[in-house]
Amino acid sequence: MKKAFFPLLTIVFIITCAALVYFARDSSPTYVQVISATTDNSTAEEPNIPDSESAAPQAYEPVETDRPSSILLVNINTASLEELMSLPGIGEVIGQRIIDYREDSGTFASKEELMEVSGIGERVFENIKDSITVD
Repeated sequence: MKKAFFPLLTIVFIITCAALVYFARDSSPTYVQVISATTDNSTAEEPNIPDSESAAPQAYEPVETDRPSSILLVNINTASLEELMSLPGIGEVIGQRIIDYREDSGTFASKEELMEVSGIGERVFENIKDSITVD
């Protein structure tokens, strides 16, 4: 039994690394800012963003927490379709509905207003409410 464990663990490790490399290749660092939560409440330096992109509104906002990892919030008032699709339960169709609602009705005044969009019920909202912002 012990002899079979090591090769299986090695295979799982290789598959996990391959998946991380595959998904990381499509990440766009120009839209993501990460601030690490530290024990002394200091933050990491802001990334160096070229002037042409610095004027664009950012859809992700860094949030400091007591947890050791960082959290990125998606601003539903400025997010692109791809950024909206990064939220759990939001695909291309619902993401486009959010954008259409935003264009027709103006910016969202609260997170809860997102439930006015067709296809976003209480269950989907509960899954994404801690990952979104309207500021």
